[in-house]
Amino acid sequence: MTYCNVIWGNAANNLLWPIFRAQKRAIRIIENIRYRDSTKEAFVKLNLLRLPELYKFSVLLFVYKYKNNLLPNIFNSFFVTNSQVHQYATRYAGSFRVPIAKLKIASTFIKKTGVTIWNDLSEQIDHNMKIGIFKSLITRLLSIDYTDIT
Repeated sequence: MTYCNVIWGNAANNLLWPIFRAQKRAIRIIENIRYRDSTKEAFVKLNLLRLPELYKFSVLLFVYKYKNNLLPNIFNSFFVTNSQVHQYATRYAGSFRVPIAKLKIASTFIKKTGVTIWNDLSEQIDHNMKIGIFKSLITRLLSIDYTDIT
C-alpha cells in the first residue's frame, strides 16, 4: 500500500475505495472484528495508518527529504518558497508557495498537495529533527483524529 503512494495516493475516491476497503477487511481479520463494527480502535491499537493517512505520511516524508536535501539532484528546484518569489519579510516567507493549478488533475499532483499538506502541519513540526523522530511524530499527528468510514 505504500509503494509509490506519493503518485497514486491522491487518486479519485472511487478508485481508492476498494484498496481502503481491503485494508479495513485485513484489520477486521487480524483483530477478529465483526463486519459492521468500527475499525478505528483497531488501527490505533495496532499503530497503523489508514490509506488516506498513509498518503499524507508519504507526502510529508517526501517534502521532509526535499527540505533536508535527501532527494536526488533532479528535485533541487521542485518546490518554491515565498521568499524566492518576493523579498518582503512576511510571516510566511519561509513557507512553500502553493503552485497555481489550472486543471483539476494538476491539483492532485504532489507539487501542489505536498505544499498544502506541509504548510498545514508546518507549525507542529521541527524541520531539523532526525528522520526517525520525524516519522514517529508524523505517525502520531496523523493518527490522532481517526474518523471511521464505513
